[in-house]
Amino acid sequence: MADAGTTKVCSVCGIDVSNRPRVKDAAGRYMCQDCLQKAKAARGAQTAPKPKPPATTTASPTGEDDNSFLLSLGGKDSVASKGVQLCPECGRAMDHGAVVCVGCGYNTSTGKRLQVKVQKAEKPKGEAKAKSGGGETNPHLYGVAMLAGVAIFAGAAFYVKELAVVYLVVALIAILVSRIWALIAAWQDTTWKGVIILIGWFFGLLWLYELYWVAVEAENVVMKWFWFSSLLAGISAMVIQMMAAGGGGF
Repeated sequence: MADAGTTKVCSVCGIDVSNRPRVKDAAGRYMCQDCLQKAKAARGAQTAPKPKPPATTTASPTGEDDNSFLLSLGGKDSVASKGVQLCPECGRAMDHGAVVCVGCGYNTSTGKRLQVKVQKAEKPKGEAKAKSGGGETNPHLYGVAMLAGVAIFAGAAFYVKELAVVYLVVALIAILVSRIWALIAAWQDTTWKGVIILIGWFFGLLWLYELYWVAVEAENVVMKWFWFSSLLAGISAMVIQMMAAGGGGF
């Protein structure tokens, strides 16, 4: 009797074999060619050679149509015994009554494909702080060294007129680097925070949010020290320049 109108599904892997090379066992179950070859290879590896049966013994067929040894593969946990339905989108076999195809995400109830978004797991704050702190070295040591450098350079610029301009240029470069560093770090934290800080570059009042983010929310301790040290260097450089212009220094 023809199999027209009947879904032909591999009893082992559950794929639709209607238009694929397949075999059919005595119980009417289908198996794709790949599963057949794997099953035969496994059977040959696990079964020891047997002596040739007597001439009076009726030999069982051994051709391609002999699939009787595959009957055990269609047990109570097989795809065929549970009942399947085919995904309308990709044709993959689904458990009977399943709503979402695990292969492509198609939802049979809504008729739409689910969008899957891969989200990177957030690292624990303790781990992030440990990495940002420069390994085993205490990051606050870097901060103290930065402040000491600013103080020494500012003192030299105050008493040596030729260093005042150099100090101002170095301070402005340090401020630019620190603000770019803070912008990148904030953007990596949350996009909208980075956008606010970037807008603050052009609108003075929003600059206060950058100050807040670096002081409160930033986890990189070295970046915090560098940001505030460069700010202090810029302020002191401007003061030195004003004192020089007003005749109050040097």
